[in-house]
Amino acid sequence: MLSIYVVLAIVGGGLLVLSMVSGAHDSGGHELSHADHGTEAAASIIGMVASLRFWTYFCAFFGVAGLLLSLLAGLGSGVVLGLSLFMGLSAGVIIASLARALNRSQSTSTVGQAELAGRSGEVLVEIAPGRPGKVRLDLGGELLDLPAIADGALALPAGARIVVLSFEGERALVTPEAALLDATPRGEEEHG
Repeated sequence: MLSIYVVLAIVGGGLLVLSMVSGAHDSGGHELSHADHGTEAAASIIGMVASLRFWTYFCAFFGVAGLLLSLLAGLGSGVVLGLSLFMGLSAGVIIASLARALNRSQSTSTVGQAELAGRSGEVLVEIAPGRPGKVRLDLGGELLDLPAIADGALALPAGARIVVLSFEGERALVTPEAALLDATPRGEEEHG
């Protein structure tokens, strides 16, 4: 069991360090509004347990607790396993719940798809023909990450500036910001 604790402590600790260094987080900020909120509580629990944040903290705390209890406490392996599971699950649930609550409290309103058309943003994950990517919109200081597809057969690299044209289901249909600027008649730039 000791080797399992060591591996999970390293994996969880590595993911924690990686997320701190890279600034990577679960998607936060807004979620698009949906008409049916009947299963919101169940989806929230499933979403929390399915999140990378939950499993990162679970692995780190389970591994470290198991390692320390095995080496320092002189407890039986069953007791160490039980306490380690408790520590990992508690840390995962508490941190994931706090992060979700913080994301909700920072969100002052639910954003609908119609409100996003015409908004500018940046490509986070490359969008290729036939393969969706991810874009980020800045909504007055709050960030919204969306799955996205390109208008036409365009490839949009990470970092490219885009504009949301519309939505196809839950995916934003985007085009390069430069394409819209190039299409603007000269007279409209000064008056529009």
